[in-house]
Amino acid sequence: HAGRPEYGNSVLVKAPLTSAPAETERLDLERNRSALRVRVAIPGGPELAMVVTHLHHVPADEDAREEQARALVAWLDERPARGGTIVVGDFNAEPVEASYGVMTAAGFRSAHAEANGAEPAVTWPSGIQAPGMDTDGDPGCLDYIWLRGPLRATACRLVFDRPAADDPTLYPSDHLGLVARVALEG
Repeated sequence: HAGRPEYGNSVLVKAPLTSAPAETERLDLERNRSALRVRVAIPGGPELAMVVTHLHHVPADEDAREEQARALVAWLDERPARGGTIVVGDFNAEPVEASYGVMTAAGFRSAHAEANGAEPAVTWPSGIQAPGMDTDGDPGCLDYIWLRGPLRATACRLVFDRPAADDPTLYPSDHLGLVARVALEG
């Protein structure tokens, strides 16, 4: 929970991967935003850090997102995972913004860019039409899967990019999703 329930973050772990829920860590990023870090054990392999976040959404507040990205990176640097780190979430920032640069300067690589040579043109909005939907800003790429360490994106694509069969205004979210196949190297 990060202020309002709809700003919450969660990580789901599917067997055979395991995590220790009691060891889940939370970073308060202020402005009702947070990040969660979960240590994920790979059978017969190293431990990964799986992180989810949702940065500040007001388009004009690039400085706030940069500050949040810097706090996130500093927090992750305190306890690096031997097997690498995966950060996912809504950064509410185009690739030209400073928060994107903070991530790349810290050694993170975008899974979509790594697998496809570029970011997707648009991850928001999806096409959903719903009460309370966000309408601030221009369509763009705001969502990322970031990799650091001995990880490589072998594939990455958009998902949740089609409406319900019987309702062209119904999508799972106001953002499109990303899914990546990630290989552990070494």
